Amino acid sequence: MEKNRNSKIIAIIALIVAVVGLSLGFAAFSSVLTISSSAEVVPENNFKVVFSREAGQEDTGDLEATQPEDGNGATGDSATLADTTISGLKAHFTKPGQKIEYNFHAYNAGAYKAYLKKIEFVDGKTCETKTKVENSLVTAACADISVKISVKGEAAVSATQDSITFHELDKGASETIKVTIEYAAGDNVADEDFDVTFGDIKLTYSSTDTSA
Repeated sequence: MEKNRNSKIIAIIALIVAVVGLSLGFAAFSSVLTISSSAEVVPENNFKVVFSREAGQEDTGDLEATQPEDGNGATGDSATLADTTISGLKAHFTKPGQKIEYNFHAYNAGAYKAYLKKIEFVDGKTCETKTKVENSLVTAACADISVKISVKGEAAVSATQDSITFHELDKGASETIKVTIEYAAGDNVADEDFDVTFGDIKLTYSSTDTSA
């Protein structure tokens, strides 16, 4: 009987050892794999508004001055239009009451709608006699000479316009630009030749009209 009890004890011990061994045999290991991801979007710069001689297309080159009906005999040099710049606009006056015009276009050649946000007149105006000597008659006449710009048929301006809103230019569309150089009618007549120099006029277009 003692023998049977010993056998049972041995059997129980063997069973315990087997269960522990089985538990150890089924011990699991794990490894966590983590994927971190991100993306950066840098849009291609497809915003493009340029000057053009013709509506609805990109057309650069020489641009002739025109004399309106009330131009009163003024003449103007041929200007040069190249993408985002137009240079060489120059009027030749002999008396008050004269003016010339340059007519061209802003063309939206980009992938977004464009909004005119600002018209800026930079550095003002200077007048200088050929002799470099100050002359009160020239100073008075100088005050009557101005440059103005009109965009899309709106009223011409001769001073900086900030925060323009609701001025939209669709993709593939164009709008007329008129620059007028004028010697206002009046009694201010110079008694010697003089040159008038105007600062640049800058038009700022944006892809958003944030104030609208």
